[in-house]
Amino acid sequence: MIWIAAALLAQTAAPAACPAVDQSLPAALAGWRSPAPLAGGTLAPGTFARVSLAADPHFTLTSSRGSEPGTFGAAFAVTIASAGTYDVLVSDRAWIDLVAAGATLRPTAHGEGPACTSIRRKLSFTLTPGTYSLQISGSHARDIELAILPTH
Repeated sequence: MIWIAAALLAQTAAPAACPAVDQSLPAALAGWRSPAPLAGGTLAPGTFARVSLAADPHFTLTSSRGSEPGTFGAAFAVTIASAGTYDVLVSDRAWIDLVAAGATLRPTAHGEGPACTSIRRKLSFTLTPGTYSLQISGSHARDIELAILPTH
């Protein structure tokens, strides 16, 4: 009897399977379903991009985590016009560094994207106008989705 109760408890505690990944995205993230290929190495805030990473990326500042063999990375310029909080979203559990004036910025929050989405990492930063280097490292996927979005 005890094992039956334990089995029933395990079934009710298990999260429900997602009927379809990325189908229930909030309206602000709808562009995540159809990212555009990134050209030129510059990521515009508010856009959703599909990017190809390199096996041996070169960064302006060495990643705060480093990268393990067999992983991929790249750096992208991001120009912020309005001060505020911005979320960086990535479809892989890659390491994210945002660099300004030769220093790595600390995120104000971090976590995963909404349930049942392909957003694997989400970091929030409080930014002022200027140009930043968004460095992705340690990705196990060569091609990923990426976005930097102002929060509202």
